[in-house]
Amino acid sequence: MDNRYDTTLGETLQDQIAQLSSEVASLQKKLRRHGRTALGEARELSGEASEWIREQALPEIQRGARHLHRTARNNPGATVGVAAGLLFLGAALAFLMRR
Repeated sequence: MDNRYDTTLGETLQDQIAQLSSEVASLQKKLRRHGRTALGEARELSGEASEWIREQALPEIQRGARHLHRTARNNPGATVGVAAGLLFLGAALAFLMRR
């Protein structure tokens, strides 16, 4: 009688382990599918972002750089003053950050 109980318990545990293994495999499959979907969406978003940067942001940055270059060329004294001021601020910040 006791042996039959052990056999039944063993089979029940084996069934439970098989059930859990099946559930884990199913979860892994779902996670892989979800991961592929998320990766595809991320690639699409990054493509859209890089397209926006190329079409919108980059031309604006280039216009700003050209404007800054013209202003610096037309006002060399002011440019040197601004550069010196920025250098001084950077050195002061570096000094304060070390403390």
